[in-house]
Amino acid sequence: MELFDACKEGRVDDVKRLLARDKIDVNKADKYGRTPLFMACANGHVDIVKNLLTKNKIKINKAAKDGETPLIIACQKGHVDVVRLLLARKEIQINQANEDGATPLLFACAHGHVHVVELLLARDDIKINQAMNDGRTPLYFACKTGRVGVVRLLLDQPGIQINKKTHKGITPLYAACDGGHVDVVRLMLARKEIKINRATLKGLTPLSRACYHGHMDVVRLLLAQKDIKINQTSREGLTPLYFAINVGHSEIADLLRQNGGKE
Repeated sequence: MELFDACKEGRVDDVKRLLARDKIDVNKADKYGRTPLFMACANGHVDIVKNLLTKNKIKINKAAKDGETPLIIACQKGHVDVVRLLLARKEIQINQANEDGATPLLFACAHGHVHVVELLLARDDIKINQAMNDGRTPLYFACKTGRVGVVRLLLDQPGIQINKKTHKGITPLYAACDGGHVDVVRLMLARKEIKINRATLKGLTPLSRACYHGHMDVVRLLLAQKDIKINQTSREGLTPLYFAINVGHSEIADLLRQNGGKE
């Protein structure tokens, strides 16, 4: 595992020396299935990645036991230069997901790595709506974590499915409202195809969730929409006003009443 350790620790000279050996196995993995290339990408060692990529037998898409690839880990960590090197390879599989169905794009979006997202979106073969096994998409994660710059990039993509639900019926807008991410909510509401009243499997709406958490600015934005259903109930028959009152958000409760809200 001498090559593995050198790649992990960023020892460029040692890597060059080891790669010069005729019988060196550049794809030999550790007990977790991580290759020397994986470790170099994970730690952002650009020069080492360059050297490894010169080897004809290098398997750049070889995944660890959890399904994570060198590209996935580089995108997750935000190593822009490493991502650029990997994307330059014709055999790179940019939509290859881990065991949970998470793609490189999804990780980059979830962690807010704008420049990495830009590189991925520039590819014609990128699948922007590819979801995890549970239905969560790159846009969902960008909205849930409040990544304004990433959300803006995704919304500019032709074919973006802004109302795509998870297996629990949660939309990107719902996720943004749940987290109180005002600027993200504003971006989403500017889209004419947005479905602001789309509910989860439990019947919870973006408005009811914002009321529950006390996100006043988000509630104001939603109430300003002409098609908002202020009294839409959950599966249990509970309204947004009920949630606001029950949790003790009196100012939101007053605002709802002023706009026709009912318990």
